[in-house]
Amino acid sequence: MSLLGDKIKELRKEIGMTQEDITSELNVSQQAITKWENVSSLPSSGNMIKLAELFNVSIDVLVTLTVDKNLSDFDLAGVAEFIHNAQEKVRRQNDLLIHTKKIVLYLTGVLLTYELMYFICWFLNVQIGIKIHPWYYIKKYHIILLMGIPSIIAVILQKKKFTLIMLLGATLSVLVGQIIGEYSIHHSPVTFNESWLG
Repeated sequence: MSLLGDKIKELRKEIGMTQEDITSELNVSQQAITKWENVSSLPSSGNMIKLAELFNVSIDVLVTLTVDKNLSDFDLAGVAEFIHNAQEKVRRQNDLLIHTKKIVLYLTGVLLTYELMYFICWFLNVQIGIKIHPWYYIKKYHIILLMGIPSIIAVILQKKKFTLIMLLGATLSVLVGQIIGEYSIHHSPVTFNESWLG
């Protein structure tokens, strides 16, 4: 009969590790390892997963027991299901964390892009003195902010295409507004700035 403790000891020796090596890898006490190998206590589901990864075996191999008649009531299927569920929970948590990080990074990128667009218009118009015709409307009516809000909502709803279309549309509207503003000032008898049409 091979108990879980024997399996842990056997796999540990196969890869040439001591109990001390295992304690440093799993960040548990040596007493805990001894108890696992003597079957006076069982590793937590998290430590079972770590042991399987450390020994480079599947969880099934780690918990497979050769059961004799005296242990016929041992619920091997229940243990395997418990470990499988624990693995699934860890995988889902990792997936959620990765997904959340992606959304935060994408959202940061979108916010920085709109901020950069605003900064460029401000810098060219106010600091350098190049007439940015849409600047009046950007400053007074917060046009870039208004275009940014749907983009931020789209990022949260994971509508990347819509977000990119809004970014391109915002950039294009400022450029078209500049062209219209330049044209209208030079061709209007009262030099109206019609860049808002952009």
